[in-house]
Formats: sequence, C-alpha cells, structure tokens
Amino acid sequence: MEKYQDHPNWYHATMQVQHFLQQCRACENPESIFREAFEVFFMQGNVEALFGMRVAATAGHMEAAYLVGLLGMSGIGQSKEDAL
Repeated sequence: MEKYQDHPNWYHATMQVQHFLQQCRACENPESIFREAFEVFFMQGNVEALFGMRVAATAGHMEAAYLVGLLGMSGIGQSKEDAL
C-alpha cells in the first residue's frame, strides 16, 4: 500500500487502483483500515472512526498506535490510562 499514496484525486485515475484498494479493505489490511479511519476522523469529525484506528493499532500499525495514544492522552475517545 505504501506506493499508493493517500491522495483521493489519484485514486480515481484508474479502476485497477480502486479495485486494489477495495481488496485491501476487504482483507482488513491495517494500512487500509488506518487510512479510512484517519480520513473519517479528521475530515468528517466522526469520533467513532477511532475504533478503526484501534483495530489497525492492534494489528501492528505503528502510526495508528501512536495516534490512538496521542488522542487518548488528550481525552478523545478513551481514558488517559487506556491510552498509556
């Protein structure tokens, strides 16, 4: 997934890329889960997207783990103790 940067305009360029990204989501790829949750949380302001970030973090996605911890420490989505 790393070579497919998170840029929505680029994704609409080819059906092959869209199909690939859909397959990643269907297979519960941690990077795909994180990207979708990140966008929903920060672009749409939906706090429930933190669940997706936690799923990605539990699967070993380092950026998701870091972000879930930071948001938890700020009191968003979970207690500070859980974030630690």
